[in-house]
Amino acid sequence: ADTDADAANCGACGRRCAATERCRAGACVLSGAGAPCARNTDCEASAATCFPEAIGWQGGYCTRQCARETDCPAGSICISDGSANFCLRTCTAAAGCRAGYLCRSVGAESVCYPSCAFNPQALCGASSCNAATGVCRFVCAGDGDCVAGSRCNAATPRRCQCTAATNCGP
Repeated sequence: ADTDADAANCGACGRRCAATERCRAGACVLSGAGAPCARNTDCEASAATCFPEAIGWQGGYCTRQCARETDCPAGSICISDGSANFCLRTCTAAAGCRAGYLCRSVGAESVCYPSCAFNPQALCGASSCNAATGVCRFVCAGDGDCVAGSRCNAATPRRCQCTAATNCGP
């Protein structure tokens, strides 16, 4: 067996990787949507696009564009970022995500999404990072994630919105 690449004998004979992992250089690493990457070629065909660390995705994040749930690999769902749809790894708790990622609720599901604490400017842009929650202030789970004078809307994706009586700026 090739112990550098064989998921049934990864790093040593008989050391099996989990179903959500693949063997790379003798180590079991996450595969599919949510796997770490530096470039598109680091990702498998099922999630062949890399969101790089430079835009706030700590360690990179393998994904793919989608139009509906069936376009995504097992263990991920199709989520809109407001301009495009991408497959993100599902989770039930933060322990289901790799380091630097939060398990964020999106409707009836939850997905692994980067904490803005790692690279707040890249992920949040001009908005500030809520260090207590790891969530950019314009993306919210509740009113506490928003700046004073704005509220969290009930629509998906949940965004902070100014109230009619408040000028929140640009």
